[in-house]
Amino acid sequence: MSVKVQQPVPRRHERYHVHCNQATEVLVQLRKMSTHILLVVEDNGRGLTEEKTQGIGISNLQSRVQLVEGNLQYDSVENEGTTAIVRVPV
Repeated sequence: MSVKVQQPVPRRHERYHVHCNQATEVLVQLRKMSTHILLVVEDNGRGLTEEKTQGIGISNLQSRVQLVEGNLQYDSVENEGTTAIVRVPV
């Protein structure tokens, strides 16, 4: 199930952030911790607008993460990029 959670994050970055959001770098980290799996995806694009944070992409990802009792956090700064963090219990 964790594969289905993690696929949309890198794909979304590939399709949207890299091509449309002018990101030149995307860093993807996947770590197994003692109590959870941690997925971190960072880019150096233009960041998310308020409108985009309310969009279907974030909503779909949030739903998938909740299905596996995980949580999603994201931080975005205009013209500095976006970081998405997914934690899923093991």
